[in-house]
Amino acid sequence: AAYLATQQIEDGVAIWRDYTHGTQLIALRNVVKRQPVMDLDRLIEVFQRHIPLNAAALGAATPRLWICITDCKTGEARHVRATPGNVFELLRATMAIPVAHGRIVDVAGQPSIDGGVVTPIPLAHGLELGRDRLLLVLTRPHGYRRPRRLISSALIGWTYPRYPAVRAAMALRAARANAVLDQIDALERAGQAAVIRPLAKLPAARLSRGREEIEATLECGREAARAWLRTNPRW
Repeated sequence: AAYLATQQIEDGVAIWRDYTHGTQLIALRNVVKRQPVMDLDRLIEVFQRHIPLNAAALGAATPRLWICITDCKTGEARHVRATPGNVFELLRATMAIPVAHGRIVDVAGQPSIDGGVVTPIPLAHGLELGRDRLLLVLTRPHGYRRPRRLISSALIGWTYPRYPAVRAAMALRAARANAVLDQIDALERAGQAAVIRPLAKLPAARLSRGREEIEATLECGREAARAWLRTNPRW
């Protein structure tokens, strides 16, 4: 999304294709070293040096970029406008997913982690912006609903013992996500939102490291977009 906002679309795709497979991003051996499985420091370095994000362009970029993070003290979502000064800090926080990274990121003095803990799909914020058209790009096929996994939610919540609000948020995560998916379906039926979805389950999972899986998933995204454009040529 950041590279889309700065008109660097192919650069964003190149990062997925060339810098996230093997052990570049996910290294299970880090568990032995008591380090996060997900190496966010390296990925931020890619954003800053190897395929630099033109952060300066965010000052006057259209579209505007909002990044969702979870405030660990309150257990609530925060939607923060990305600027040249805060974008890398926000990207680090929103990628700090439980367990795989499992660490807190300081954002302007607030302990923060992945916004998806509280808001898997930030629909409410999108509606609050009051734009004329609403387009959602989802990563699950039509009809998907998040299963409620009590044990995994509890384990993830206990990853942050100093922040009980995170644990409480994890307990509600599936119900919140499914309520938003129901709302999206209703908006789509009413013609109030357009939705691009994959036609089937994506090849890559959250922590996939296989380059073939990642490239196949990129192609699934292209196929979903082309299918939507064919049926919505004047949107």
